[in-house]
Amino acid sequence: MIDKFTRPSIARAAILPVAGVMVMIAGLAVAALASHNRASRAASLLEKAVLTARTTAPNAGAAVWRFDTQSGKRILQSLVFDPDFGSGIIVDDKGEVFASSQDESRPTEGISPTAVATLLGLRDPRSLKVDRLREFVRDNEVISVVPLVLEEKGEQGIGYMALSFSRQRGETAALQEIIAIGAGGAIALLAVCSLLAWLLSRVTHPIREMTHAMARLSRGELDTPIPALDRRDEVGAMARALVVFKETSRERERLEFLTGSLERTTEELRRESEKVAHLARHDAMTGLSNRASFTEQLNRAFATAMRDGTPFAVMCLDIDRFKDVNDALGHDCGDLLLQAVARRLAGVVREGDVIGRLGGDEFAILAMDAADSSTISVLARRINQTLNEMYELAGNRVHVSASIGISVFAATLNSPDEMMTQADLALYRAKKGGRNSFSFHSLELDAQARERAAISSDLHAALERHELELYYQPQVEIASGRISGLEALLRWKHPERGLISPAVFIPIAEVTGMILPLGRWVLEEACRQFQRWNRQGLTLPLLAINFSAAQFKASPNLDDDLEQIFACYGIDPGKIELELTESALMEANETSSVMIERLRSLGVGIAIDDFGTGYSSLAYLRSYRVSRLKIAQDFVRDIASRAGDAAIVRATIGLARELGIDVVAEGVETAAALRMIEAAGCRCVQGYYFSRPVPADAAGDLLRRVILGPQADVVAAPPLVPAGVRVA
Repeated sequence: MIDKFTRPSIARAAILPVAGVMVMIAGLAVAALASHNRASRAASLLEKAVLTARTTAPNAGAAVWRFDTQSGKRILQSLVFDPDFGSGIIVDDKGEVFASSQDESRPTEGISPTAVATLLGLRDPRSLKVDRLREFVRDNEVISVVPLVLEEKGEQGIGYMALSFSRQRGETAALQEIIAIGAGGAIALLAVCSLLAWLLSRVTHPIREMTHAMARLSRGELDTPIPALDRRDEVGAMARALVVFKETSRERERLEFLTGSLERTTEELRRESEKVAHLARHDAMTGLSNRASFTEQLNRAFATAMRDGTPFAVMCLDIDRFKDVNDALGHDCGDLLLQAVARRLAGVVREGDVIGRLGGDEFAILAMDAADSSTISVLARRINQTLNEMYELAGNRVHVSASIGISVFAATLNSPDEMMTQADLALYRAKKGGRNSFSFHSLELDAQARERAAISSDLHAALERHELELYYQPQVEIASGRISGLEALLRWKHPERGLISPAVFIPIAEVTGMILPLGRWVLEEACRQFQRWNRQGLTLPLLAINFSAAQFKASPNLDDDLEQIFACYGIDPGKIELELTESALMEANETSSVMIERLRSLGVGIAIDDFGTGYSSLAYLRSYRVSRLKIAQDFVRDIASRAGDAAIVRATIGLARELGIDVVAEGVETAAALRMIEAAGCRCVQGYYFSRPVPADAAGDLLRRVILGPQADVVAAPPLVPAGVRVA
């Protein structure tokens, strides 16, 4: 049907009836619009009269009050530009015309005080008093009368203003506009119809036929006829071009297929080759250089520096407590954290620097410009600050930090591996110094490394040579001064180095695995001494024994071992308390959690040592039934002079009280600290104020005293090595 209608003869025949119908529709629309406009204008004109009167009345009243006739005339003359405005007057309170508008270009009866009085039903216009706005419709005219008042005089009337608006003038103008629009629309419709008919016959129909032919050709129908070949205009040119397309389409299609296939195959091979090369040199998770690639670039930088002295630095970086994130949130969140760290490192290093992931949470950076060590310090500090910001990982807010060890190239170095070793040593010192920091390698670190190696070697023989000894420090009830327990503290009497602090050799023992035989020896020796005191008739309410995280995790049958030891030495398990650090509890897995419950069932007490200094999370207080909290001496020692420490101690004691857990304050050294601890509600303390850690014989003397006073007269422990380290 559409094809028949678009033929030229039918299109030309249909123009006149279509145009006639359109003209009739336009005329009916004009008539309906005019009728509706007339009905609505009466209401809108009345509304306009009222609104105009209200908006101009304040200015008119002000002009009358100031006797400013010119302002009154200007107010009325400003309304002349309104096509509906007829005339207006301002009358003062004496009934005299103060100002008027005369629009001589438009026919109007005008308005006067007499006419207003007549509308209001009064004979004498001088006696006219208008108290509110009035509106009147007279013939083809709308009149509004509004009183003029002075608000400063308590709304005293000072006259009125009357305005007239003509209905006929606006209606005539609107009707003329509507007729003009209708006529223009009809003419435009006729012109459009004529143009459409011409376009249909000369352009649209031939192009549509050629489009159909092109579609059939694109589908491979090469016998499709081409229309309009006899025309000499642009349409004919298009038809002849379509013939050329028809003749070459098959050949082009075959060539395009072969070319596209070859390009796709080549591109796939290129992508796969790049992917293999990238995976061979980059870490799959973070996209950074892997260990092999980083080592290769380090070797090149080292060779260049040895040849021409170009300075560079190696930075080894470790995420602090990354294992806690893995254990608490899962390995997926741990992977997200590694990727986030990689992105932040890429955003903070300088152009030309190289970042590599060596494995796990270990990263390394080649800082290529290290002429000034302060520049490397600035870069390391910026890395610390950037990585220390909060992370959003799968809906979890995570806060971690990083420790950095730095080795700067020196001509005395023998190999790139030596630089990496130096950076690792510096990293170890940064972690030991409190984490979230950086440290440069120095000769002191080499000496410390050799010292640790020597201690590790001697530690293996220390048990056999009986060089280890337990010291004991009393825990005292504040109110009575009675000894409520002793804490067993390990000491190493080295034949050459003297008394070595556990702060020195315990971390080495944990790394080398010696912590297990050491821990076993401490348990048995403490229980053996407990038995001796019992045989001497001495009463010991409680014996506290330190237990490391590594020892706890590596003892799957700890409850059975303890039960055998207690039975061997005839000790009540309720008088033994194991002290675990916060870190040990945070690292506890499901198996370790069960072990804590089994120890509690056995009767052994569990205490949290150095509370507040580890990975501070209160979740384990809810998960594990602990017997006591031991407030770290870092918060107690200076409690009398540091308000922050006092607040932490009070909060810890209050928390323990609410949970029904006993508290011991470590590190009480002065009477002032003791008073503040007692005022905070703590009942038991431990520290130098009562006694230093002492050997077993001296500890027996303390038990015989039962009650201790300040600075008990006992044999104190000799100073430890290094001198600056204080334990318990």
